[in-house]
Amino acid sequence: MTGKMTHHFPWMGSPPVEERTEVRHLVVLVPGFGGSELRDAEGRVVWGLSPRAVGQPVRVAERLIPVYEDLADPDFSDGLRPGGLVGAGVPGLFRSLGYATLVHSLESRFALDPELTYLQFTYDWRRPIAVSAAELGRAVERRLRIARARVNPRAQVIVLAYSMGGLVARQYLEHEGGHRDCRRLITLGSPYRGSLKALDFLANGPKLRAVRLASLAEHIRRLPSFYELLPTYPIVQDRRPEAPAALLRVKDIVDAVPGLDGQRIREAWSFLSRLNQSAQPHLTEPWAGYGQPTLQRAVLTSSGLRVDRSSEGIPASYGRTGGDGTVPSIAARPVSHGEHHLTVVEQPQTHSGFVAADETVALVLENLWRYLRDDDPVQFSDIRDPRDTPGGGPAGWGGPTIGLEVEDIYDRDEVVAIPGRLAEGAAGTTIWYRLDGGERLAVHPDSDGAFVLHLGRLPLGTHRVDLVRGRSERSFLSDAVEVW
Repeated sequence: MTGKMTHHFPWMGSPPVEERTEVRHLVVLVPGFGGSELRDAEGRVVWGLSPRAVGQPVRVAERLIPVYEDLADPDFSDGLRPGGLVGAGVPGLFRSLGYATLVHSLESRFALDPELTYLQFTYDWRRPIAVSAAELGRAVERRLRIARARVNPRAQVIVLAYSMGGLVARQYLEHEGGHRDCRRLITLGSPYRGSLKALDFLANGPKLRAVRLASLAEHIRRLPSFYELLPTYPIVQDRRPEAPAALLRVKDIVDAVPGLDGQRIREAWSFLSRLNQSAQPHLTEPWAGYGQPTLQRAVLTSSGLRVDRSSEGIPASYGRTGGDGTVPSIAARPVSHGEHHLTVVEQPQTHSGFVAADETVALVLENLWRYLRDDDPVQFSDIRDPRDTPGGGPAGWGGPTIGLEVEDIYDRDEVVAIPGRLAEGAAGTTIWYRLDGGERLAVHPDSDGAFVLHLGRLPLGTHRVDLVRGRSERSFLSDAVEVW
C-alpha cells in the first residue's frame, strides 16, 4: 500500500481507510457518449474542451460527421483519434460535468498504476458500439497480460462504465469473450433499453427553449452509435385516427415520422435486444437513477411525434417512473436482470451526478472495493445497495428524494432559475446548494415540497450545481447547467 491518506464514509458505516487500497486486479474506466476527446491528425481538438477558454466546450460538428456507412466500417479512418476523458455534453441530448470527481476519488482511494492496474479506455464514440467493444477487448487483453506477469498471475478485470460506456462494456463482456476475465461490470446510468431523449433529439432536434436546433440534429443523425441509444421497449402511444390502442416500439413507427431511417433503427433495435440478454447476467451490476424529471413516453399524432414526461398510459409493470433526467429508470435495467430477479442499485441521482456527486461516487467506490478483494467474487448476492445502509437513506441522503428540473440549455441572456421538489415531507427542511463550488446557499421548500434555486445570469459554458448536506462540503446531488 502507498500514499498515506484517510477516507471515511460515515453514511455507509464503513471504517476509515488509512491508506490507498492495494490493487491486484485491472480496473477499467469506460466513459459514455461524447466522453472521449477527439483530435485530428494535427492534434487540434474537434470534440472536447478549449485549451484557451477553460470550461468552454469545442464541438466542430461538421468535422465530426463523415458518411454513416463509413463510420460503421471498422477499417475506415477519417484521421480523428480519441484523446483523454472529457466532459463535453451534447446540447439537447445530455449534460455533462465530466469525470474529474470520479477519477480523483478513484486515484485517492486506490493505489492504481496506469501502466499495470488501471486503464482509462477512451474511444471513438461515433462508431457502432460493437466496434468500440472489440477495441476495448484488445486493450484489456494487452493490459491484463502485463498485469498477470508483473502484479498478480490471477488478475481479473473490473469495469466501471458510465452511460453508453456501459453498453460498450456489456458488448465486450457478452460477445468479445470478456466474461472469461471479468470479475465485475458496474454500469452507471447506462441506457440498456435506450433513452427517449435520443428519440426526441432524432425526430425533433435539440431545443433551446422553444427553438429547435435542427442542424445539429442533422449531424448527429449520421452517427451509428446514436441509433443504438433509441428506446427498444414499447413506449409510443399512437393517437392517430383508427390507431391500435397498444403501445408501440420506435421501430414500428419509422414510416410515420419524417427523418427516421427505418433500416438503421431496426438494426439498432436488434443489436440492443441481443445486448439485453446474457449468459452470465450476474457479472453486471447496473445502477439506475430515479426521482429526476425524465422523458417517459412518446405520443404519435397526425401532426408529428411528441415526447414528454407524463407517465399516463405507462404500464405499472414498467416499475418506478422517472429516471436520472436522461435515462428512464426502466431503461437502465437490463432485461436479463428482470428475468433472473437480480438486484439493480437505485439512486435518486441525476445522469451527470453518477460520476460527479461526491456521495454517490463514494458509494460506487465502496462496491468497487468489495470486488477488488481477493476472496471469491462469485458471491454476487453480496451487492452493496445504498438503500440497505444504516439510516435507510438512498445515496447517503437521510431524508426524502429531491428532484431538480434542469433544462438542457439556457440562453446567455436568461436569468437561470431551477425548480425542484422534495418527494415527500418538507416541513422545516432547509436545502443547501452551491454553484460552481462557491459559497453554500440555503433555500426553504414550501409546504408541498417545491423550491427554486435562483442562479441569476451565468456566463457561457458549463456550470455545476450541487446540493450539499448541512455544513458538509460533499455533494449528494449534482447536475450540469449549460449556457449558450
